[in-house]
Amino acid sequence: MNSKHLTKRNKLGTLSIFLLISIVFIFLSISLKERAISNTNDDSLLSNVIVQTSTTGSNISVKFKSVAGSTYTISDINEHQLAQGKLSSNRLVLNNLQPTSYWIVIKVTKNNIRAKKLISIPKSYGLARSSITRKPTLMGTTFRYVGTQHTLFSMYAKQSHSAKRGERIVLLTVQNNDYRIPVDLSAHNFSVSNVHGAKVKLVAQPADCKVLRGKKRKVVLLLSGIDNDRAVITYDTPNLTLPISFILD
Repeated sequence: MNSKHLTKRNKLGTLSIFLLISIVFIFLSISLKERAISNTNDDSLLSNVIVQTSTTGSNISVKFKSVAGSTYTISDINEHQLAQGKLSSNRLVLNNLQPTSYWIVIKVTKNNIRAKKLISIPKSYGLARSSITRKPTLMGTTFRYVGTQHTLFSMYAKQSHSAKRGERIVLLTVQNNDYRIPVDLSAHNFSVSNVHGAKVKLVAQPADCKVLRGKKRKVVLLLSGIDNDRAVITYDTPNLTLPISFILD
């Protein structure tokens, strides 16, 4: 009796373990499948994107095709949200949008399937620039260009003295954290002036340097004609909300 009872208990125990392993396996399979689905990107979910400038050039309209019931968000590359909502049909038209850059990001989601596109805006759009100036950053201090959520890119400027009279050297390190377009460090995006307001010659090395998203680059700025005067180096592109300046002592 005891032997039969033990055998029966062993069989029940083995069956319980088998059922437990089966349940765990099924649960893991479902979880992995859901995770795979949640990470699915499908560009076909967002198509026929058209961006047009108004007749006055003060705003834009955005048209695109998707699936009815999809949710969408539109923002510029400075993370300013322009629109959000849910599509009632497979086409959407939005008017009177005023981005702060010449690029916008459109995101569409439907049943855990996502689509995201970076779209350029016609240059006929007149970007509104604020008359407020940004406080200059001291040499040896990191400047962080922040959107509405987090740091998009950072700049660190360090002064290095040159053996040539009237020449100054600035070593600039740029980290593109999450800026959707390359940070363009070409010389034409920089300007330099001294305390007297006189323009100073600047040469960037390398001459054409673009920092891609997730990358870090260094550029050497050669300034001539300022001797030991205090000067201000300004970096500016049309896509920035405000210029970025560094004080050179």
